[in-house]
Amino acid sequence: MNRIPALFACLLAAACSISAFEGSQNSLAEANTRWKAAALTSYDFDFQRTCFCAGSMTRPVTISVRSDTFTAIVYSDSGTAADSAQFRDFLTVDRLFDFLHRTLNAGPAGFTTAYNDLRGYPALVVIDFDSDVADDGLTLRINGVRPVSTPATARN
Repeated sequence: MNRIPALFACLLAAACSISAFEGSQNSLAEANTRWKAAALTSYDFDFQRTCFCAGSMTRPVTISVRSDTFTAIVYSDSGTAADSAQFRDFLTVDRLFDFLHRTLNAGPAGFTTAYNDLRGYPALVVIDFDSDVADDGLTLRINGVRPVSTPATARN
């Protein structure tokens, strides 16, 4: 008989944790829709990750995307090539959106975002993956998306 209140408490807790990020899911979906409507296929953007990780992973980078495909990543302070493997989830804005969807679906302890009003790309993301782990937080910043004209887009 004591199992029913315990089961009810578990179900209630699960429902609360699911709905806790419903607003974040909606905001993410709306921002992703704005990004797709912007229809940018060739662009550069400045990106920085803040985390308890290797220094090369937290240096600001400039990422280039042409025809929806990652083409280059360089450290913003030196112009030297960065290791794209260290940034694989962030090499295009679409990949960043995919990463954020996966992260929200996994149920992080905390998830806060700010999106660009015009184009919808994530300008700032703060994630706490596990409230019991001190050094697992992640902050992502995109300091602008700059459209780039390519010969194919210039003809259209």
